[in-house]
Amino acid sequence: MSAQRPAKQERLSVFQYHNRDFPSAMGTLTAISTPDTPDKPWRALHVFNLYRLVIAGVIAVIFHAGEGSNTFGQTLPDLFGYAIIIWLCIIFLSGFFSRLRKPSFQLQTYGLIIADIAFITLLMYASGGIASGFGVLLLVIIAASGILSSRHIPFAFAAIATLAIFFIQGIQGYQMLVGGESLSFEYAQNGLLGAALFAVALLSHLLAQRIRTSEALAEQRREELTDLTTINELALQQLETGVVVVDSRNAIQLCNSAARNMLGHGSGVVSRSLDIFAPKLYECLMQWRQGRQNTPEPFRNVTDGKELLPHFKSLKGKSNLATLIFLDDTSLLSHRAQQSKLASLGQLTASIAHEIRNPLSAITHAGQLLSEANKLEESDYRLIEIIQNQSERLDTIVKSILALSRKEEFTPERLELTSWINQFITGIINERDITSGSIHIEHPESPLYVYVDPLHLDQIMYNVSENGIRHSRIKNPDILLKIVCSTDNETVRIDVIDYGDGVPEEHREKLFEPFFTTLSRGTGLGLYIARELSQINHTHLQYIDDPACGARFRISFNRIQE
Repeated sequence: MSAQRPAKQERLSVFQYHNRDFPSAMGTLTAISTPDTPDKPWRALHVFNLYRLVIAGVIAVIFHAGEGSNTFGQTLPDLFGYAIIIWLCIIFLSGFFSRLRKPSFQLQTYGLIIADIAFITLLMYASGGIASGFGVLLLVIIAASGILSSRHIPFAFAAIATLAIFFIQGIQGYQMLVGGESLSFEYAQNGLLGAALFAVALLSHLLAQRIRTSEALAEQRREELTDLTTINELALQQLETGVVVVDSRNAIQLCNSAARNMLGHGSGVVSRSLDIFAPKLYECLMQWRQGRQNTPEPFRNVTDGKELLPHFKSLKGKSNLATLIFLDDTSLLSHRAQQSKLASLGQLTASIAHEIRNPLSAITHAGQLLSEANKLEESDYRLIEIIQNQSERLDTIVKSILALSRKEEFTPERLELTSWINQFITGIINERDITSGSIHIEHPESPLYVYVDPLHLDQIMYNVSENGIRHSRIKNPDILLKIVCSTDNETVRIDVIDYGDGVPEEHREKLFEPFFTTLSRGTGLGLYIARELSQINHTHLQYIDDPACGARFRISFNRIQE
């Protein structure tokens, strides 16, 4: 049970520390929960000084007012008066030095306790001995020494006080003997008082040990709680799901960074009222509380138009927290579902492609044999040509799918990008039999180094370049591509720019999906394979909307030093 209690406290604190500011309130939490350990002994000493001041002040007032003349200082009134005044002065000085915290705490504590024992025994001596009742004050002093001091020091103070009591008893006995008075020994009472002092010292010592053990355990639990709170803070802020907690008056008590970003508030200071912070979410919450919406529907944020799906959970307890709200971005959920669907589709198509390969080879071979047959009509040759063309297209699709299924073969190298681009363009020009002036290259004079698999980069650039050449030829066959290499301190970029009509806005979300194409003879796998290979090489392939040209595809690398 004790192991679970800190976790419960930690969960409550998570919802409380954001009451001050939404980005983080760890500093506030730490300031509130961290005990000021060095101040504790001094505060105890201040309380003890206040007690001593009150006791000494009351005795002084009663004595000098003459009300306690029958009890206080009845034997030696002058000694009693001087002793109480000097004791008060020492108490005032001790209060001053304890505020300064000089000298050390132990030195002040030990000195004050010894001074208290000395002056209380003087007051007892001046008032006739143990019968005056001042011995009770020694019990309080010894009890305080057990709390303020450490280990076995209280027993030493109890011994000193006991010796002082017997010392004044001896002085009184000597004075009676010299004065010719009958001796009145009170050793039994003094012995009982001494035993009581040792008993109080023992009890205070045990109590102090128990208190220190409890404080050590509390400190350990506090550190564990702080660690758990810090971990919870980090985990909560790293969640992709938005988390908002509101109280019964719809004031926001917690709002993590994901929720702020989803609701369009970033890291700025926001209102603490949900109806101002997120009006649409407030409406959904009201409908849910009134029972009109058991299954909340998505709503669009007014700032950026994101579609958000809320989930509400009622918090029932002694705290003022009323509702826990989870927010999910439906576009992210759709993206994850799409990624899962594409992964399953990739495995399925790879299996199908492997099974198609052998029958496709037989069809292609049969078509070649049929084309060599005699007595074929012109229409037969046309059908054979269709068979050959479609078989080649299917073979291209099969090769692309199988190549994608073997994408785990990743062997990166340190590559000088500028010279590699020149060699790649030369190969494209020779392979496609196009003029060198139809492809323009721009790159800085200094070499650019990246870390990438050269075969994968060749496939990425080939797919993107082929896509650009096909679309540019439709509009302008003389100027096909422009390849621009650029860099900053951390990133190297390759922009492949064509001069076609660009990508319509309604097609941009599907641009990198498999089998999506706008050309009748396209496979729709080129850009998809390029994106997958880019992710394997920790590069980023994206489409850049640039009205000044047709389509601009950018490959971004992490730059490495020469």
